Amino acid sequence: KEPSEEFFKATDGNVFSTGFNEMETKQTLYSLELDCLIFLEAMNTAQLYFLGYQRFAEVQILVMGAPVTSGIETFDYFLSG
Repeated sequence: KEPSEEFFKATDGNVFSTGFNEMETKQTLYSLELDCLIFLEAMNTAQLYFLGYQRFAEVQILVMGAPVTSGIETFDYFLSG
């Protein structure tokens, strides 16, 4: 499903989809030179889990998609609520 027009407006068009191509995902994330990257989930798929071990931004945050922290050292913060 394609993101809605409202979603693109809210994100100023900065939305990237690479599907399940791990190399393309890594290249895209590195090329963005992000200050902060928020992972909404890191445990549901192997691709997300292993992407979590990479450093794509100065600060990386994992939001509670699972009830426990991932234990991955490249996540600087774990948000739960």
